[in-house]
Amino acid sequence: MNLMEFLIALKDTEGTSWSDDDIKRWTKELFRLQAKLEVAEEDVARVERNYKNRCEITEDLKAQLSDLKGENEKLKDEELRLLRRIEQLIIEKYTLEEYKRKQEKLDEANFEVLKQLAQENKE
Repeated sequence: MNLMEFLIALKDTEGTSWSDDDIKRWTKELFRLQAKLEVAEEDVARVERNYKNRCEITEDLKAQLSDLKGENEKLKDEELRLLRRIEQLIIEKYTLEEYKRKQEKLDEANFEVLKQLAQENKE
């Protein structure tokens, strides 16, 4: 039994003074409220879908953030490894330059000794 049938049945009972216009007005109001309820239910369903989608997006973003943090750590490790290698190369460069300077001094000293020996041999 719908509300209109209920109201008509109620009208036929003793002690009620509802007119057909009252019943029509209430029925119209009922339909208006039912339409609002349907819209509200659709809104609730939409909000629930949006919430679910946002939760899924949030979970995806959390997973991406975790992946990015892992990648960031790998990059930091690689950067540290490269910095150590650069430091090692700089040390090797300066060691080589120092070796070259010492070698040049030795070569100059050897040249002077050879010149002296050659001079002594001429005399």
